[in-house]
Amino acid sequence: MVLDPGFVMHREASGFLRALHGASRSPHTIRAYAGRVAGFLGWCAGQGVEWSSVTLPVLARFKHFLEVTRGGADGFVRGHGQRHADGGV
Repeated sequence: MVLDPGFVMHREASGFLRALHGASRSPHTIRAYAGRVAGFLGWCAGQGVEWSSVTLPVLARFKHFLEVTRGGADGFVRGHGQRHADGGV
């Protein structure tokens, strides 16, 4: 289940996770995707962006946000427990 910033269930994102479950995806994959989807939706809400009409320039802003706040765009997709080359998490 994915909740919006007001702690209301996000119907489409939760449906996406149910579809992953229905396709017999790993619980670890579903949990990882849930966190990333929630992060993206939260960022969209904070930026006043409607998630369902995201444009390429908006995705570029999101990528920049990840690079600045997570130490690199790949920091957002890094699995739990994996470390940066410098030893950080």
